[in-house]
Amino acid sequence: MRALERTAVRILSEHKPKLGSRRLKLKLNQAGFQVGRFKTRRLMASLSLIACYPKRYRVTTDSQHNHQIAPNLLDRQFNREYTQ
Repeated sequence: MRALERTAVRILSEHKPKLGSRRLKLKLNQAGFQVGRFKTRRLMASLSLIACYPKRYRVTTDSQHNHQIAPNLLDRQFNREYTQ
């Protein structure tokens, strides 16, 4: 059991804890351990290993509105010439 725990911690540290129980199960099976997904879940819970998933993209701009557009008070004229 200690070898399984060490291997699970090593695999998760290599993958920056982005692996959930399903992917960790596959990696452990490839490493030679015969474990199922629920065994992997219990292992992760006992070792306090939590998968960190990236945040979902959230659209924050609403371009389809009927609100008045603020006037351009600065009235800056930018030069469109592109110099390389």
